[in-house]
Amino acid sequence: MKKVTALMTSVLSVLVASGVSFGATHTYFVLLSGANEVPPNGSTGSGLLIASYDDVTNQLTWIFSYDLEDPNVATNSHFHGPAAAGFTAGAQIGLGDPGGNSAGSYSTGSPSSLTETQEGQLLAGL
Repeated sequence: MKKVTALMTSVLSVLVASGVSFGATHTYFVLLSGANEVPPNGSTGSGLLIASYDDVTNQLTWIFSYDLEDPNVATNSHFHGPAAAGFTAGAQIGLGDPGGNSAGSYSTGSPSSLTETQEGQLLAGL
């Protein structure tokens, strides 16, 4: 048992000394409303986005639910960025077409891979 403990301690010391990173998963919760748009508007539509980013695999996954006042208003959905709060930016990643439904939810069919630049922007909150 002492040999196993000594071996585990040695392996752990090497990993710590070499700066090996085990990575992290970052989770984001975003409430969507007309008031949160830039500029704010009077829409009564609402939604919730839950996204997860794995900084080792660079994979972004999400689930998105929404409730719209008019199903004809939403024809597409996407992530914008980079931009600070209160500012707009161009679309970066498409989330899909809500399909003309006034309410529903959908999630990633397959994860989106972020570039190093996109990862840095996401982790910086842009």
